[in-house]
Amino acid sequence: MIGLLLALLVGVLAPAIEDPSAARRAEVEETWRKRLEPTQLNVQLVDARGGVRFRATLVGRTEDSLVLLTAAHCVEPDDKGRPIQVARGDHKAVLKATGVAINPWRQPGLPDAIPGSDNAILVLEAALANSDEARWLADVQVARLVEKPTPGPDGATIPIFAIDQFEKPHLVRAGNFSNPRWLEWGKTYTPIPGDSGSGVFGFVSGKNDELEPVLIGVVTDQSPTGGGGSIVAVRDPWVTPWLPGLDSRPKARPPLR
Repeated sequence: MIGLLLALLVGVLAPAIEDPSAARRAEVEETWRKRLEPTQLNVQLVDARGGVRFRATLVGRTEDSLVLLTAAHCVEPDDKGRPIQVARGDHKAVLKATGVAINPWRQPGLPDAIPGSDNAILVLEAALANSDEARWLADVQVARLVEKPTPGPDGATIPIFAIDQFEKPHLVRAGNFSNPRWLEWGKTYTPIPGDSGSGVFGFVSGKNDELEPVLIGVVTDQSPTGGGGSIVAVRDPWVTPWLPGLDSRPKARPPLR
């Protein structure tokens, strides 16, 4: 089985990344973009901190709330109660923030702040039932968050996928060797302001051994070496309380390398 999974990965993803013509790469990127774009939202603060723009992934939904995963440097605890604009394509909605949870390991402003802790949960009230906003928000899909931090603490290189604020897909290889909670992928994708918070997806074996995407982190910022993202998982103690219906969620296996 392991051999089959690795064969799938080599046969589907590796050539797409290494193909110098980029033809196969563009085809695979577009396939995953169509699959994962419905999980992503463009977000903007309304009348606060200059209208900061960022991205977020829907990781949970109840009748009265939307649970988003984003980058911690995009939100503050005081954003609770503020109006937040979310958008997808031409659709927009302004919703009230009802909760903000920032990774407790984050230490903003320190020169040695841990980049792998740059993640946060933002909870928004649901749109009014039967409104135009409620209808288009119903089409936003909940992404499956990986159970435990991936790659593991020993470090590994895996294929990852992200979609920037302009809906451009990025399929690259990333590793967490310099910091177990920080994925680096070099200059193949250098995020710009507004990309922070985009979902970082890995790939697992799903039904019939087909590759399935699983959320493993968020795009945080660019660094002197290029782009990077922070790793997040269901088992992170600060995340777990914010995920509705946790006991009934399907378990996500570790992404393939």
